[in-house]
Amino acid sequence: MSNLKLLSIVCICMVFCLVMVSGCAQQVKKQEVMGPDEKYFFVDILLPQDAFGLIQKNKGNDDFVILDIRTPEEFKDGHIEGAVNVDFRSPDFGIEIDRFDKNKTYFVYCRTGNRSHDALNLMGPLGFRFIVRLEGDITGWKATGLPVAK
Repeated sequence: MSNLKLLSIVCICMVFCLVMVSGCAQQVKKQEVMGPDEKYFFVDILLPQDAFGLIQKNKGNDDFVILDIRTPEEFKDGHIEGAVNVDFRSPDFGIEIDRFDKNKTYFVYCRTGNRSHDALNLMGPLGFRFIVRLEGDITGWKATGLPVAK
């Protein structure tokens, strides 16, 4: 076999491998959120295992806040350790959340994702820029077998 044919086969194999590897790479989901300046930014939506790693990495970090926006009753049934509970369904949610430090990073979750999606659309215009969401929220977290506190 000539060197040119061998080189062509090697190149084709390399391109095939690159295409296969890039297709298998994990894609991070994102949510588009409008900021206070009416410019959009993107919020990462992490899989439960990745979120658990992020939480472990930020243990003891006062600038990282786990925010559970379910009702107090739902929160008592089990939540992510260290979470702060602010009820999205409360008529005062906007006022309560506006009191939080906008320069901290907020890891936001609810039961299935509806409230956390809507909460981000309220938090963005209030000036929150560092937000992460949990894919599948607490339902997905539990289904993955990750720990909950009561």
